[in-house]
Amino acid sequence: MISYDKKIIQQQSERMYWSAKVTQIAFPVVGALIGGSVGYKAFKIVGAVVGSAGVGYAGYRYGKASALQTKSEAQKALCQVQIEENTRPKE
Repeated sequence: MISYDKKIIQQQSERMYWSAKVTQIAFPVVGALIGGSVGYKAFKIVGAVVGSAGVGYAGYRYGKASALQTKSEAQKALCQVQIEENTRPKE
C-alpha cells in the first residue's frame, strides 16, 4: 500500500505555480507573435501593430485566467494537506 507523503503534494503545488508563471508570460508573447504575423500578411505594418496588440492582449487575459485557475488548484491541494495535518491524531 502507498503511504501518504505531503512532500509530493507540496512539490506538485510548486510546479503548478511555476507553470502558472510561465503561462502568464507565454500566452501574451505567442498571441502578439501570431497577431502580428497575421496582421502583417493582411495589412502590412499597421495591421501588424494592431494585430499584435489585439491578440497579445487577448493572450494576456486568457493567460492570466488560466494561471489563476492553476494557482487555485495548487491552493486546494495545499489546503487539503493542512487539513490532514490538523486532523491527524498526535502520536
